[in-house]
Amino acid sequence: MRQLKQLGHITVKATEGKLFTCKSIWPLDLFPDTITLDEKKLTITHRTFFWSQQVITIQLPDLLNVEILAGPMVCTVRIYSKYVTGGQIDVEKIRKADGFKLRDIVNELMEEDQESEHGGSQ
Repeated sequence: MRQLKQLGHITVKATEGKLFTCKSIWPLDLFPDTITLDEKKLTITHRTFFWSQQVITIQLPDLLNVEILAGPMVCTVRIYSKYVTGGQIDVEKIRKADGFKLRDIVNELMEEDQESEHGGSQ
């Protein structure tokens, strides 16, 4: 079931609690990676072969930044987190529009979280 959710100035269609999902582009990536964002966490599923995958889940309070490294047609989404080895994860060959939308939604969620922390402490 789809619902419209207002995040600051962005409206997203939430499906079953998921705010946004994007995949790397096939056939540029034979085993496409997936990024899924919901209201509490960001999940990255990195596929290395048909039956092999690595799933990384980052809780939104532990997320530091989402950066886009844009090329002519695709981009790399670089995700910074407190508890990730090396401090960052790169997901390559994402459509540019999807990468920028993901970044914007994450920024809105982070702003909402900061506002709720500051508003609750007063």
